[in-house]
Amino acid sequence: MNDSINKANIRISEHAIEKYCIEIRKKKKLKPDEPEKEIRKLFEQSKREPMNAGLLTRIMNNDFEETTFFKKGKWRFVICNNTMVTIEIDTFSDTTIGYIKKKNLNKRR
Repeated sequence: MNDSINKANIRISEHAIEKYCIEIRKKKKLKPDEPEKEIRKLFEQSKREPMNAGLLTRIMNNDFEETTFFKKGKWRFVICNNTMVTIEIDTFSDTTIGYIKKKNLNKRR
């Protein structure tokens, strides 16, 4: 993984902006006034996400393309080739295994 990412130089894709707006509209029912500015602010505050099973699976499913993940609260930022390719709500953080929440595992055994 690339350890020399300069966050200020990351380009934000149209897809990432669209995904962010969709998630915001789910909560506020309004499109953000300045989505790119909001994204940039969140991203600047984010921290590199440690590799976990869910992220490793994603990398394998994408032909091992070099990808770096950052998180700020519930938001995950996916960076490839100095471009933020998508933004998403975290669905498999350290409180889950893959997509199965740990608290639900006992019911499945």
